[in-house]
Amino acid sequence: MATVSVGLIQMSCSDSPEVNQAKAVERIREAATRGAQIICLQELYKSVYFCQFYDEAYFDLAESVNGESSRELASLA
Repeated sequence: MATVSVGLIQMSCSDSPEVNQAKAVERIREAATRGAQIICLQELYKSVYFCQFYDEAYFDLAESVNGESSRELASLA
């Protein structure tokens, strides 16, 4: 049986999706350097955790399945 190394990323997030994306990419690269073959990000990693209350302002964070974030993460894979 083969061994698979998994990297789990849990990080603090700010109000800036761009800063959070860059931080996630940095952590992904670090996990890959340490041998992770499967890397999992936390849910809603591009923003503060907003699911505790209803605010339509967060709707603007939505992306299509093949959006900018997905394309960047796919290129890392």
